[in-house]
Amino acid sequence: MAGAAGSPACRDAIANVAAAALFSFGLAVGSAVPLRAVDVGYGVGEVGLLLAASAISQMVVRLFTSGLMRKLSERVLLAGAVPFLMPSMS
Repeated sequence: MAGAAGSPACRDAIANVAAAALFSFGLAVGSAVPLRAVDVGYGVGEVGLLLAASAISQMVVRLFTSGLMRKLSERVLLAGAVPFLMPSMS
């Protein structure tokens, strides 16, 4: 039965919606944090420098991600990402 609550297609749709919602929330927080940092008293130059460093590092990583995805499985990439994500969550 297509579209049944326990079907793989339904689970995939729910996972896609959840991932899109989390990604959107991350973008919203990512744009609000620098504004809050300036409001709290950090210098505009310091905040700008941190944002630029973040943007450059993301661009560099994304350049090589597609090549890595062709050579390694998703599980290996996700397991490799965990040590880098943990410090940002603590």
